[in-house]
Amino acid sequence: MDEKVKIGFVGCGGHATRSIYPSLKLIDDAELVAICDLREDRLSKNKERFCPKRIYRDVNKMLSEEKLDGVIIIGPPDMHYKIGKLCLEHRLPIFVDKPCAMDSKQAEELVGISRKNGVFGCVGYMKRASTSYRMAKEITQKEEFGEITGIEIYFSNGPYPAIWGMDEGPHSFLIGQVIHIFNLVRFFCGEVKEVYANLNKIDDSHFWYGINISFENGIFGIMNLNSVDSSQEKWGIGERVIISGYECRVEIEDMLKVRYFSKSKLLPMDGYYGRTQKIVWEPDWVELHTCTNLGILGYLGEIKNFIMAIQGKEKPLSSLEDGMKDLKIAEAIWESANKKKIVKIT
Repeated sequence: MDEKVKIGFVGCGGHATRSIYPSLKLIDDAELVAICDLREDRLSKNKERFCPKRIYRDVNKMLSEEKLDGVIIIGPPDMHYKIGKLCLEHRLPIFVDKPCAMDSKQAEELVGISRKNGVFGCVGYMKRASTSYRMAKEITQKEEFGEITGIEIYFSNGPYPAIWGMDEGPHSFLIGQVIHIFNLVRFFCGEVKEVYANLNKIDDSHFWYGINISFENGIFGIMNLNSVDSSQEKWGIGERVIISGYECRVEIEDMLKVRYFSKSKLLPMDGYYGRTQKIVWEPDWVELHTCTNLGILGYLGEIKNFIMAIQGKEKPLSSLEDGMKDLKIAEAIWESANKKKIVKIT
């Protein structure tokens, strides 16, 4: 495909406007042909800011009138599912934010439609495209690191209420927030075999999950996922991932710092080097206050991957199949926490 990739964009909400539209505009191979939203005020604002050729309030009208190469859909999961189905039936590749649907059955339906019509879908897990986790992935694949032996994750959030018409805050948290984490552990450790979860529910928006997770390849992990600690200075979210290899480890903190503790001494200076030496990557304030933020946090990378997948140059970083598997993990954890038993992932 030599010409620019023609993109239709459905959704003009906050996340789409802050992170996804600006990322798309930075990609030379992409052209924003049309945008669609039910709200006139949002459409007007994004038309002025991002300069699409045309605007629509009816997605069916947009799909019938425009010659598109792909569609980006950013909104709540029910919107991803319904409009995603519509676009896939038009044989158009889609990019939807996480989660791709409200539950794994809906996600499985999207997978079936995409296969039937011979088109793909990408799911927006920006962590896989972020600088820190790409760097960590490369480290874990080096011969020196050896096989991954275990993974430990701490994720804290401020109060998290029930959203999207779901029954409880702790359930919403699994589907709407830490599904990012379930995708991330699969990125490093492969497919999940089973989970065992404990839930300490203080009230509907304050709770703490302690989760044991086992992978099909024998790797084992521990996850502390909670909404009781909002003391972090950056975004009210704290995220630490520790991946152990053979006599070494890599640590990722808040997607903004990577520390690699090598098994070998980096500076073998006789007499005064310490027992532990590490390599540290951390962006400076200039990088964090410019548009490269989109790259550091992965938003630019995930949209660029979608464009290149349409061009046939890359495979999706996270496919609709990945989105379905992540929802299955979330559902298994919810079942385990409520039934107090190990739940296998089927």
